[in-house]
Amino acid sequence: NALNTLSRNYFDISNYEKSTLLAKQSLELSEKLNYRKGTAQALNNIGISYYSLGEYDKALNYHFKALKIRSELLEQAQRSGNPDEIGRRKKDISASYNNIGNTYEYKEDYKLALEYKTKALKLKKEIGDNKGIAITSNNITNIYLSLGDYPKALEYCLKSIKIYEELNELSGGMVDAYITAGNVYTAMKKYALSNEYAQKALSLANSLDALDKIAKIHWILTQNYSHLKQYEKAFYHYQQNVALNDSLYSMERARSMAEEESRAEFTKKAQELKFDQDKKDIAAADAKSRQEMGLFFV
Repeated sequence: NALNTLSRNYFDISNYEKSTLLAKQSLELSEKLNYRKGTAQALNNIGISYYSLGEYDKALNYHFKALKIRSELLEQAQRSGNPDEIGRRKKDISASYNNIGNTYEYKEDYKLALEYKTKALKLKKEIGDNKGIAITSNNITNIYLSLGDYPKALEYCLKSIKIYEELNELSGGMVDAYITAGNVYTAMKKYALSNEYAQKALSLANSLDALDKIAKIHWILTQNYSHLKQYEKAFYHYQQNVALNDSLYSMERARSMAEEESRAEFTKKAQELKFDQDKKDIAAADAKSRQEMGLFFV
């Protein structure tokens, strides 16, 4: 558990290589201890890291392994009849479904992405995870948007917003839902409605200092005002978008340099671990050979 937590911590600061290394160490330990929940979590963490590194096939491989174990743990919980444990196992499976759906979406396999996101949504409804329902509904919106099915996209998006507003969830998730609504209405050429949701998103994103989201919102407003031939407003939002993207680029560049240093450290550490293992393997082979020959050194 400690290694899995540490792996997630490194993931949160975008150090995916170190996150992967720690998750693999957790996987090895969990398998030795036959700690199946920890094994599933480690597989899940490795899958997420590979997804973030753009290695989608590797990500899917680990996510499906995690899903298999989590499904078996759910069956075990159902046999024991513990409702709390059943809920926890369903939550874990829902996370795996979401991660698989995310990966298929980035592979542009929208049919499979929709299939797994829908499975995730079903489980979230079963366990009453309202915030999870809102997040997944918004994710499904983006898939329908990619498929060009705007009525379905709008249906799921408005459901997501309704839940966020009922929960009074003033978070990045609500900003994302407002942004998605803006994108859907822009795609439907309903620019005034798009602006309405974009302004809601902008107000909340500013309060959260969510620069990446603010940049996206200014781009939506740029497009909308251009279509409405309100060019002065369009130019203003365009300037805001460019300034924020420049700032974000500088921040990303600094982060990338830190990642390069981390990657070099990761490679060095991996080589050291391999060297240590090679030494152990050679020592074990020598000991076995001496034993077979009846030789013992004391």
